[in-house]
Amino acid sequence: MKRNFNPLPKKQYFLNRLQSAIADQDQGKQIYYLSRYKGEVENELQAAKREIAELKLKTAPKKRGELKKKEFVFTFKSGGWNSVFAKTKRGAEKLMKEQYGDMDPIPGSCHVASEKEYMM
Repeated sequence: MKRNFNPLPKKQYFLNRLQSAIADQDQGKQIYYLSRYKGEVENELQAAKREIAELKLKTAPKKRGELKKKEFVFTFKSGGWNSVFAKTKRGAEKLMKEQYGDMDPIPGSCHVASEKEYMM
């Protein structure tokens, strides 16, 4: 029959080993377990910092005047259409010229995509 074995967290394990190395006065093991314990503490600190940063991003209020990227659709002279993501129409037209300029897109045809266009 297999026992359910719940090991200690790594940080606690290295702390216990460090304490026993101090009691044994084994300097090599002390240095080793101290560095491993320090690494585990730093890992926990980094994980906590990442969680805090993610929470700040999720709960951060929208700044006044901050624009979200929208999908802009445009057509080509030869027929067909494509899209780019930009914050403004001016930015979308600039991207359209940079990415698809050699395919002759129609300059005035750039507009925000609607749901109807996706159902085609």
